[in-house]
Amino acid sequence: MTIERHLVAPAMRIGPRTFTWGARTYVMGVINVSPESFSGDGVASVDDAAAQARRFVAEGADILDVGGQSTRPGATATEAGFDEI
Repeated sequence: MTIERHLVAPAMRIGPRTFTWGARTYVMGVINVSPESFSGDGVASVDDAAAQARRFVAEGADILDVGGQSTRPGATATEAGFDEI
């Protein structure tokens, strides 16, 4: 498959890693820390979230997405800044 260069985002440096979009497929591990996660896989504690993050990294995840706020319809909004790193 050929990707047109004008459709590819520029490389992005995050911490010690540089992500060159379009060069390869990156794997993202999603950790739901909201107790009202509709998918039913939310983790209950910081220790559980950290353990899940370590498992994802050991299994080859390039990026971790920690979901701190439910996106289900009618969910209570998290206070501003709570889920920002």
